[in-house]
Amino acid sequence: MRRADLCRSLTNLKIPDGVKKLGDENSVGYGMFENCKNLSEITIPASVSYINPDTFDGCGSLIICGEKNSAAQEFATINKIYFKVISEPD
Repeated sequence: MRRADLCRSLTNLKIPDGVKKLGDENSVGYGMFENCKNLSEITIPASVSYINPDTFDGCGSLIICGEKNSAAQEFATINKIYFKVISEPD
């Protein structure tokens, strides 16, 4: 499947626990999410400590879900992306 095809069909995504970086050249998602206009919600675990500033360029009306005070929340705030706090596991 080509990246463009994947991107068109991608609407929601949950990044697995344990991933440490998003959009870094040596990590998950480098260039994968740019211009994914149908991507409406992504859940980012607390294990992620770095998100490349260009990771979600062109994604339109994206909602980032994550834990309070996480790198995901900081990224969303800096980039003016709506952030939804998810419950921390018991």
